[in-house]
Amino acid sequence: MGILLMIRHGESESNVLKIMTDDLEKYPLTSNGVMQAKSVAQEISEFKFDSLYSSPVLRARETASIISGSLSVDVQINNDIRETSMGGLNGLTSREAREKIGQGERYESWESHLERVSNFMKGVRGRVVAVSHAMPIRVMVSEVLDLDEIESRGIEIPNASITALDIDKMKVLCIGSSTVSERLRKMLTQ
Repeated sequence: MGILLMIRHGESESNVLKIMTDDLEKYPLTSNGVMQAKSVAQEISEFKFDSLYSSPVLRARETASIISGSLSVDVQINNDIRETSMGGLNGLTSREAREKIGQGERYESWESHLERVSNFMKGVRGRVVAVSHAMPIRVMVSEVLDLDEIESRGIEIPNASITALDIDKMKVLCIGSSTVSERLRKMLTQ
């Protein structure tokens, strides 16, 4: 059975500052983000997982490290679930980025996201936790629900939330939840 729990990283300094960034070593978790990561780690700690993956970006690695301590599973870095490549928008505030987008600047395409997250999903075996970012998680959910970029704009992925997919049945089990539902709990205890 392939169950994938996608966890968005906890609140980071870039979230607070409203900075768009794909920098690998900048913008760690805030103290609130550390608490959020501990909370989600506690929420899933009663279940056994076969593997734990993380985006290479610092805020995701820090979240995955906290989760790893609760699950006793080593973290493996995976570039397919990394943050959106921001290009010339990297390091800009959301407001500054909107202005640059209006002038033709672009970040990583939907198609590029789809290619890499699809590649990641194909490799899921057993029960997997993966710590990633809002856009890659949104793209995964959209792929399963057969939504395009515009149709999926209402999907919100809060910090340190759980989005679960049944990979075998290509079914969404939850999106952006702070807790494990009874249905998901039953699947994870089988």
